Amino acid sequence: MTSTRTGLVAAIALCAVTITAGLALSRVFADGSFALPVVLAAVLPHGIGFIARRRRWRDGTTVLVTLVAILLFVAWLFAPHTTAYGAPLPGTFRHLADQLDTGWHIFRTGIAPVAADDGVVLLCVVITAVAATVADGVAFRADATIGALVPSLLLFVFASMLGTKDLRTMTTLAYIVSALVFLMLANQALLERRRAWATGRRLGSHAAVINVGALVGGIALAAGLIVGPALPGAHDG
Repeated sequence: MTSTRTGLVAAIALCAVTITAGLALSRVFADGSFALPVVLAAVLPHGIGFIARRRRWRDGTTVLVTLVAILLFVAWLFAPHTTAYGAPLPGTFRHLADQLDTGWHIFRTGIAPVAADDGVVLLCVVITAVAATVADGVAFRADATIGALVPSLLLFVFASMLGTKDLRTMTTLAYIVSALVFLMLANQALLERRRAWATGRRLGSHAAVINVGALVGGIALAAGLIVGPALPGAHDG
């Protein structure tokens, strides 16, 4: 029971990392109407991944179910008029492809902040869903805790490169704090799963080192982002 609870908490923490990376796109859009679809796109793969682990699905089954769920989600949200009783049709794929092409064109040629049109939001939803799917598999299938942060980091960098300077400090702090929390929780979950072949003493020591390191890193980051700008001369040329 403890291991299951710890795994659930770690999965929620990773989901929070993906959400904070997705919400960094607030620097790209002129309003917040993109937020709910992006948040749902982050939650869906992580939720399916947790259910798959509980039911011991094969990797291929998990990926297939996740892809179908994402397809249905974007079809119902962005092209409901092209479906038949909720099922995608050939016209659904053409409509979504056209929207993705439009969204990519806006990202390449537009200047932030851009309007939250369907094509742009659809592109962000797809990118977020893919990042969540890959991160969940890397974290809990391959047991690569740090590697699981790479997809969300790429999403965060994508938003930072295209976005304005507004909310830069807030989004950066939110992302890195959530990442540090995930590292601590995922490390604890991994150690509990391996407790059968490692000694309790080594597990506790290893967990303490990583947890303390993540905590110190979080405090240092917060101090740099919050206290630094308030220091005399911080805004001088």
